[in-house]
Amino acid sequence: MGEETTKYAKHAKMKTQIVFKEESYKIIGVCFEVYKEKGNGFLESVKLLADQDRAQVINYLRAMGKQLGLLVNFGHYPKIEHELFINQSLSRF
Repeated sequence: MGEETTKYAKHAKMKTQIVFKEESYKIIGVCFEVYKEKGNGFLESVKLLADQDRAQVINYLRAMGKQLGLLVNFGHYPKIEHELFINQSLSRF
């Protein structure tokens, strides 16, 4: 399952066109604003985004029939870590 997860995550990240581009940028912008005001919120080290986190987003996209997923890690320092995922089965591109 790990290889399949990695394959899908890499494929989703390779898309050059973003569905809901304006909305995505607004959401990520708000995430940066929250991070600037609140910080990472953790005293201890927090893990980076892992393949299992990416797989979970991909599974949610498929299960819910949504086109775009955003994965945001507020625990990363010195800035948030984020990735966009596109449900390839629903993609218009």
